[in-house]
Amino acid sequence: ARGKKGVLIADEPGLGKTIQAIGILNDDPVRTVLVVCPASIKENWRREMDKWLDYYLPIDVVEKAAHPLPKKLGVLIVNYDIVAKLRPRLDLVEWDVLICDESHLTKSQTAKRTIAILGANGKGGIRAGRRIFLTGTPAESRPAELFSVCHAMRPDLFPSWMDFAFRYCGAYQSKYGLDARGATNVGELQAILREHFMVRRKKADVLKDLPPKVRVRVTLPCDRNLRASVDAELAAYKRERSLIGSLKQRGAGLDEVMLATTAGLRVLGVEEECGRSLVKALSAEQFAKAKFSDEAPKEMLTAAEKVVTLPSALVTVSDLVVPWLL
Repeated sequence: ARGKKGVLIADEPGLGKTIQAIGILNDDPVRTVLVVCPASIKENWRREMDKWLDYYLPIDVVEKAAHPLPKKLGVLIVNYDIVAKLRPRLDLVEWDVLICDESHLTKSQTAKRTIAILGANGKGGIRAGRRIFLTGTPAESRPAELFSVCHAMRPDLFPSWMDFAFRYCGAYQSKYGLDARGATNVGELQAILREHFMVRRKKADVLKDLPPKVRVRVTLPCDRNLRASVDAELAAYKRERSLIGSLKQRGAGLDEVMLATTAGLRVLGVEEECGRSLVKALSAEQFAKAKFSDEAPKEMLTAAEKVVTLPSALVTVSDLVVPWLL
């Protein structure tokens, strides 16, 4: 990455792409850094910057597009979905470095987020002296998804979408227009990327050099009223579960159990009556988890990496229903 104006760190998930990006900043100190990432990991970026950056820069997270930017900028962390609304204010700053985490989210050339960050047809992107893109999946399904990033990194190597499409995407003119869903000369494309701006390592290659995995519990905010709502619904759920337990003990059938509860729930593809309070409790708890960011659920669904959420009551859904379905 030294001396390069653009770099794509495409290591597999779990190999420390965030820390590598911060290491680049430590190697060549700067004054202004714009970090664009999914809403769900903005706070993680704040913590990692605070922990690993060798020199002082103020670190700020923009929660909503309407919020004013800090007067003294150092590291500014924003999420993809608000960049377009922030652009007029972001354009007032001379950014030394632009970091795009989960950069595969810019794979669509016509998406608003891509245009807001990278511009269209090579023009209108966020101005920055250096660009650092991070993703564990540079191309999720086909080479066409790489063009936006390739063009942003090295427009001299990848000046034209049409040239890229015919060379690397097996493009041809169908009766519906240009079809660029194929893949051709993939080895050549990979060699060019690795030579000029991409580094990609797999866990199998570096696992022996990695420290033990560290698990961190992150506590999400939950106001008093919402907490009371969750507690009340969980209490109601426990009462209904106790009722189901007593019905099961005395040999009640599935029909009688379902009649004893009052709300629909889809479990294992089977839609049955399974307890209004359980559904409400899960909904309230999930709302409490998602409330920290309106965009978090959408970002999680579009992320390439696997996402696991463990609400305390969710595991009991299968415990509650599956025995009656067997």
